[in-house]
Amino acid sequence: MLYEFALTVGAFERFSPAVEPATNQSLVQVLHGIRENGILASLYNGSWWAEVQKKRGAIPDRIRPLTLDLLSKLFDRGLVVPRPKEGGCCPKSDVEWLDEALASHGRATFQGIIARKDSINARTGLPSCAMSLEDVLLSPAWNDRKQSRRVPRKAADFEAALTPVLYTARSIVLIDPYIAIRVFRGNREFLRTLSIVDKCALPNGRRCPLHTLEIHTQVHDEIPNDSYAEVVRSIRDAMPRSLASAKQRLFRAWRPKPNGKPFHNRRIVTNQTAVSCPWGLDIHEHPGHTPGDDEWSLLDDDVRTAIWRDFQPNTSPYDLHQDIRW
Repeated sequence: MLYEFALTVGAFERFSPAVEPATNQSLVQVLHGIRENGILASLYNGSWWAEVQKKRGAIPDRIRPLTLDLLSKLFDRGLVVPRPKEGGCCPKSDVEWLDEALASHGRATFQGIIARKDSINARTGLPSCAMSLEDVLLSPAWNDRKQSRRVPRKAADFEAALTPVLYTARSIVLIDPYIAIRVFRGNREFLRTLSIVDKCALPNGRRCPLHTLEIHTQVHDEIPNDSYAEVVRSIRDAMPRSLASAKQRLFRAWRPKPNGKPFHNRRIVTNQTAVSCPWGLDIHEHPGHTPGDDEWSLLDDDVRTAIWRDFQPNTSPYDLHQDIRW
């Protein structure tokens, strides 16, 4: 649901008058699309971003304000993510940026690599994800992007779905009203999910730091107040990488107000995106049992912001009952 693309620096330069109307449209639509469900690689240890900033004046006048606004929004949401350098020196021409992207693709695959057509034509044996800006809107690699996916409630499927959502996020918020009570009752399926989140969020060689990990759940009368520390200890044990790496870790338990908004929906919210998980964050994998499926979907950015506000003490519709740093 979250796809990574490489875009060469030459995409931000002028094209010939014959193709410029098409490339203008393609560039804007690509940046819009990445904003919806993508990540933009800043190649060569982030030097790509600095080089694109130098091209601001070369962007065609007609699309310059919109293009710069889209780039700014991508950067502010953490959707421009550095990639380790592959070549011996920083690329200078568009075809050299294409070569850098191809080498980086060999380390970790892209959904798409977008370059100028003359750069694409200058290389042979390209992977199917390599496409020209002139033709990108006709490419299956671009048009096959999805906003939702069916996720069987099994460990391997959770891991496959969560990795692209979490592995470059700087903040991660897990929201499920049943986390506290299920962990308190010793439910291993929630703890397995938390272990998978831990693994997916912090792979070896993570490209940017994880700053914040928050867990939000609902208060349950079955849990004595002094037992929430025990719940948090179980979470800590399930998430050793997060414990060692995330600079801020919060556990918050909320109580819906009388006649107020119910705490029902299950979400994964990051600085980059938000995912709706209607059946919740627990794996359902027992020998002899059919695990069932869930349908996860990405939410619009204004919805992501609204959800985030629901779980801030000053703007929440719920009463904060437990606030534990772990």
